Amino acid sequence: MMKPLFICTGNAARSQFAEAIYNSETNSHDAFSAGTEVIVGKPMPDMVVSVLESEGISKEGLYRKQLTQKLVRAADHIYLMTDQSVPDYLPEDKVIFWDVEDPRGKDLQAHQHAFNEVKNLIEGIVR
Repeated sequence: MMKPLFICTGNAARSQFAEAIYNSETNSHDAFSAGTEVIVGKPMPDMVVSVLESEGISKEGLYRKQLTQKLVRAADHIYLMTDQSVPDYLPEDKVIFWDVEDPRGKDLQAHQHAFNEVKNLIEGIVR
């Protein structure tokens, strides 16, 4: 099974959606997510939790993680959804850029839209 790493800026919405959707779709715990600028220990945003709950996807095991070289080395593929503070140790041959707008600071509809975009992208890699 593929071990993907999903990266966004704060590891609060897009990459968390991707980790949760991938693991739900594949009935695994093979995906991980991380952020380039994470406030570790800060809870998941209420709107992210609301979207996951409304979609019937568990938030169990989701928490904010800072991107590390160890996570990068463990990944088969890296899906990058940020262009902010991207470390130079990301191996170019593993990185795939996904252009998903950051819903941070926006309303529930923006969070749902980001979820839908990520879900479509995930479906493209799990088929």
